[in-house]
Amino acid sequence: MNKSVLLTAVVALAASSGALAHTAWLGQDSAQPDIFHLHFGGHAGALNPYQASGLKTVDAIDAAGSALEVSRSGCADLVRLRVAGEPALVWLHYDNGIHSRVAEGPSVRRPMNEVAGAVSATNALKYHKSIVRWGSNVVAAPVGQRFELVPLSAQAPRAGQPMRLRVLID
Repeated sequence: MNKSVLLTAVVALAASSGALAHTAWLGQDSAQPDIFHLHFGGHAGALNPYQASGLKTVDAIDAAGSALEVSRSGCADLVRLRVAGEPALVWLHYDNGIHSRVAEGPSVRRPMNEVAGAVSATNALKYHKSIVRWGSNVVAAPVGQRFELVPLSAQAPRAGQPMRLRVLID
């Protein structure tokens, strides 16, 4: 069983408070622990299609804080990442692009100046961090994401106990 804890943070820069957010996150392959898959979900908890080009960065470090090589493969609907070594943390930045909305109807993936009658727009940036191995000090140290949740303790959280986090913005 995969015991990693996923900390997901979503930043939506929206002109409208009614914007619905999606999120991007990594899932570790239980059969191949060096493999992670990119997932993209949102409305009603459903997995949604995504643009692989939206995945801007993926980084990983081991328990000593040394950078690990991450290679990407896959196709249009599956991004597969292989991490060389034993990661303690893996994190990503995903840019879902600019989506504009007219008064009635769904949003479209274009800036407001390209959508007739647009009343609002959202540039949705997603930041995610997977804690793969607890216990190392790197777990409780910031990695430099623009929006980041950092555990105050390097020890794995316990079910039923509060988990204290520091929220960092820029």
